Amino acid sequence: MSKFDAENAADAGANSFLDKRRLETTLLVFKQLDPASIVNGIPTSAGYLTRDFIFAGEIRETCPECQTPHLKLVLLQVGVIKPHLVCPLCTRCFDAFYVDGTPALETPFFCSFD
Repeated sequence: MSKFDAENAADAGANSFLDKRRLETTLLVFKQLDPASIVNGIPTSAGYLTRDFIFAGEIRETCPECQTPHLKLVLLQVGVIKPHLVCPLCTRCFDAFYVDGTPALETPFFCSFD
């Protein structure tokens, strides 16, 4: 094996390791949440009435129920008890965990704005 082939083989091995590691760390498991447990609001016949929240952005994963829109991230703010993901189409709320069970949205400190 030439020096060039050995370097390419080493690079390919490192890249496959990194690709596998990225795949393992980015897979998320979603758990649907009751809106009453994560936001302050009023239950109505049409759903759960809350104040408008500011979305921190979208994530690449789609809603497990609708399978089309990207989930939006809601961080702690007035009226939000726990950071969560929300589907803009069906308005279901989700918590996210890595495949090993580690919470993906947990903050390292507790902070409340209420």
